[in-house]
Amino acid sequence: MAAPEEINSDMLSFWNGKGGHTWVARQEHTDITLTPVTDALLAFAAPRTGAV
Repeated sequence: MAAPEEINSDMLSFWNGKGGHTWVARQEHTDITLTPVTDALLAFAAPRTGAV
């Protein structure tokens, strides 16, 4: 099993490299694609102000 430092190093490299740049470039598309799912999940969760 990899040490946390190794995993974090890999993730930092990914998000600070091509993976992060691709994510940012496709953010609008991802948001549009996931909007129906997000809306359905929020409706199901029925969050309320002040509710615990």
